[in-house]
Amino acid sequence: NEDQIQELRDIVAWRLMGNDVTDEQAKWRDDAIMRSQ
Repeated sequence: NEDQIQELRDIVAWRLMGNDVTDEQAKWRDDAIMRSQ
């Protein structure tokens, strides 16, 4: 499904530039990744 692929790309991009992501955001993001699998 295209939306999921786009979302995963966004997550990957977010991870790559993740230096300015707070621990809280990283935790939420990782939870979202786990749920999406």
